[in-house]
Amino acid sequence: MSKPVVLFISDVPDFKGGAERSLFDLMANPYIEAELCVPAEGEISKAATEKSIPFHTLDYGSVLTVRRPFKIRDIFRTFFAALRAASALKKLSKTRGASYVHTNGLKAHGVACLARLCSGRPVIAHFRAVPFTKLEKLFWRAVQIIATHLVLVSRPCWPGKKLPVNTHVIFNGIHLPDRAILPPLPPKTPFILGFVGRIQFTKGVDTLIEWFDSAHKKGLDIKLIIRGEAAPDEMDYDKKIHRMVKDRGLEKLCLFEGRVEGFDKIYGGIHANIVSSVIPDPLPRSVMEACALGIPVLGYPAGGIPYMFTDKKSGFLVKNENEFYEVLKNLIKDEALYKSVSKAAIENAQDNFAMDRLHKGVAKLYQTGD
Repeated sequence: MSKPVVLFISDVPDFKGGAERSLFDLMANPYIEAELCVPAEGEISKAATEKSIPFHTLDYGSVLTVRRPFKIRDIFRTFFAALRAASALKKLSKTRGASYVHTNGLKAHGVACLARLCSGRPVIAHFRAVPFTKLEKLFWRAVQIIATHLVLVSRPCWPGKKLPVNTHVIFNGIHLPDRAILPPLPPKTPFILGFVGRIQFTKGVDTLIEWFDSAHKKGLDIKLIIRGEAAPDEMDYDKKIHRMVKDRGLEKLCLFEGRVEGFDKIYGGIHANIVSSVIPDPLPRSVMEACALGIPVLGYPAGGIPYMFTDKKSGFLVKNENEFYEVLKNLIKDEALYKSVSKAAIENAQDNFAMDRLHKGVAKLYQTGD
């Protein structure tokens, strides 16, 4: 039986973060023939070409100027541009013989749903964001009504108490790394904490610095390594973080290593991974990756994080500096606890985050028809 052709729609031409990495994970699904549609040639189309994935461009016009949190006036201001893009998408998906249009990004959701209303191809809308405003929640519901299937990367991505019948929670997947790729862990004196990801306010790095300072003052022998960088529009926040470290006299205990590549360098040499996303983060990759490597995760209980591991078994939920201190103290003094959580974290990643689980879960939706 021939594989279905799936046209993946991205509303950005370049890599911005985990969403674009996840898009390529979806296109690598062995059960489909993937094609890509982007607003312009760029890093994403180049990467697709390298992987022999056909790509096409779609003119979104003024739709690309819409930013979250969007306003009702944005809908009227960009409606005709969206309609033109939807017409072009309808034609393209028909020409390419696509069984499904699979969307990545809010603007892509909107355009694909407009195309669907105009008798376009069935749509799978893949949501990777938590709605905050009333208008966003209304948009989510409108997409759910129009789309054939709605895929959520975690339960908090849906604003209602009950999931509609066409709405499915499917975690992103990762290629599970072997813990053997990591260099041997240093002795737990000091106990080394890691923060991995973008330095931005949604990641709660300032909160982490405050918690770290408090735990250090209570006598814990700890050190913090921050691996990541700030986006150009987040430089003020980056300066704030560095100033906090300096003002607290933590320069020798909080090290900024910038952006690094490869699991061995990203996660090497840390005893625990801190995911301090105080603004709801749908499904942080740093949780999945750290679990797969057997590195205990201390995560803020917001967004998708509470759904990603079992508290006190395969990870820890910490919502304030006291809980942060207590968990660290126990991990440092109780080697049996550390090893138990590390083992359970690996098993959790194998059960929930394996790439094949993602591919099979989404492939079932492609097989259901319209």
